[in-house]
Amino acid sequence: MKEINPSTDQPIEPLTLNASDSHEKVIKPQGSIKTNATVVETDETNAKTKRLFLTILGVILIIVIVVGVFAVLISKDSKDTKTKGPTPGNNQINAASLLDYSSVCSGSKIINTITTDAKKRRIAFFDEVTTNSGQYSLSDVALEDSTWEADYTKYTSTQLVGCLTRIKETNTGIKCDLTDDNKQDQKVSVYNVTYRLTIYDASTGQLLGTKNIEGKASACPYFATYTQDNPKIYALPEKSVLSAAVKEYVVEE
Repeated sequence: MKEINPSTDQPIEPLTLNASDSHEKVIKPQGSIKTNATVVETDETNAKTKRLFLTILGVILIIVIVVGVFAVLISKDSKDTKTKGPTPGNNQINAASLLDYSSVCSGSKIINTITTDAKKRRIAFFDEVTTNSGQYSLSDVALEDSTWEADYTKYTSTQLVGCLTRIKETNTGIKCDLTDDNKQDQKVSVYNVTYRLTIYDASTGQLLGTKNIEGKASACPYFATYTQDNPKIYALPEKSVLSAAVKEYVVEE
């Protein structure tokens, strides 16, 4: 039933308030129950979102802690390795060729070496790799008595290993004209070297002795090895010098 304005006899229309006519925001003037329901649902959703966020945050925190622990352990292990270095005789190598004897220079021992009671023992020599300190490759040095030298075909009869490490080098001023594997001409300088010769028992990895010996050159060698990254020819010890240095370990008198 409509109300009548007594002065005009006209029906009174209900006043409608627009959002633009007020400084306050109007949210659905009708259906307050729905509005309240919407608010309740929003609060519940926010609660669920908050719980999900906290759960994700907790998982991330656990992952960070685990990664941190592993990082500390790895760092500690790395430091210990660098500090202690290889332990002589700690690694056991079953040699498949004479080349495997180079591992003795890094603290290993050869378990398939044939040990005998012979008064003469064979020795294999290895040079420190030019571009990689601490690694060794088979050397080109020779001895006056070849029966002291390791036999490639009977490599397990090698009882001794001699490791040659460069501790000082001096440019001789000699330059050699060489042709490399690619048929390219190269001019390479020759260096005199002071070597530290370290002698080990191959089967036990035991250190037997250490001596300094000289490698000197007065001319270009007929054959030489060098690397492109480090184009130098290193003089090797003479047969007589090297033989005198190892005789007491090779020959039992």
